Amino acid sequence: MKDERDAHRERRGFARIVAGYFSVLYGGMGLYFPLYPLWLEARHLDPRMIGIVLAAPSIIRIIGNPVIGAVADRTGNLARVIAVSAVLTGLFVAATGLVDGFWPILIGTALFSLFWGPLVPLGDAFAMRGLTKRKSDYGRVRMWGSVAFIAGTLAAGAAVALVAPGALIWVFALSFAPIVLVAWLLPAETMESDGAVAHPKGRGTTIPFALFLLVLAAAALVNCSHAMIYGFSSLHWRSLGFSGPTIGVLWSIGVLVEVFIFAFAARLFGAIDPLRLILLSGIAGALRWSGMALDPPLPVIVLLQALHGLSYTAMHLGILRFIQTSVLPAYAARGQSLVSTSQGIAMTIATVAAGYAYGAFGAKAFLAMVGFSLAGIALTLIAIAWQRSRAA
Repeated sequence: MKDERDAHRERRGFARIVAGYFSVLYGGMGLYFPLYPLWLEARHLDPRMIGIVLAAPSIIRIIGNPVIGAVADRTGNLARVIAVSAVLTGLFVAATGLVDGFWPILIGTALFSLFWGPLVPLGDAFAMRGLTKRKSDYGRVRMWGSVAFIAGTLAAGAAVALVAPGALIWVFALSFAPIVLVAWLLPAETMESDGAVAHPKGRGTTIPFALFLLVLAAAALVNCSHAMIYGFSSLHWRSLGFSGPTIGVLWSIGVLVEVFIFAFAARLFGAIDPLRLILLSGIAGALRWSGMALDPPLPVIVLLQALHGLSYTAMHLGILRFIQTSVLPAYAARGQSLVSTSQGIAMTIATVAAGYAYGAFGAKAFLAMVGFSLAGIALTLIAIAWQRSRAA
């Protein structure tokens, strides 16, 4: 009985520290997405320049995430790699706030993104490994990241009203203090402690590698269809006359639905194949961006924002499950990093395209995002057919 109580206490403690990590990490992201474009505009960057700077995190992810993911797998200690990356990110964000001009800002953004990008895939790999071992529900832990993201967007809305645009980056920079603290508190669990082979040979997948890459490409296309909403919605909504708090609320609506889905993911999607979750997210995205392209009134925008719970969350859960079932445990960090890399490539293309399209066509640029969603749907259908043929 005592052993059961100890195991329960240890399971709850691990879930809480991981929930804390997701909370501070995604809370910082909730500040970044609404505030950073406005800070860039305050630094006198035009929409095309802003699109290029906002694409920098996605570009650098292509290089940094696989390298840092491989380091994490080789050391077997994801927690310490996460902690060091968090410290370096905070330092480079602060340095970026001290520079001016397109090229210095672009370089600063690339540098902090080099270490900021891996914090998500490494965190997911760490959480999936530890929570699965302890038979805990990922969704109920990850949902606190979404709750914190809402708090971050609401805080961003208040910051827009209270803080000068040229100082908004310091609001984002301060968010790294709790990220660094919690990252250093993560328990150091190694592959060897789980009884897994630390460095097996091969590519690490349990399915044909071409099929693995096809699914990654499908999820990346569905994910990058969010480039317009991430990069230019704050600017566009402000041009429509929406206040800072209203913009913050619009950002948080979709995440409220996301929290609900994460909380009940096991019940809602437990029996659904990962590829069909990605398909569902692609369909939701195509509907969402089609509506946004019409520049609808505020009540309709609220409804379209609620689709974020599917256009993003279903994809996220689907690709996580796919990695868990198709990648060997010792390759978990590299598997998650490949997801991030593929999404970085797609998001880079989509963000730069969104910058040019928004500068030329305004809200009609969302139609390009519909195209990315449809491409993701097509690749997912091919992957499903391939999966069926293998089963047959």
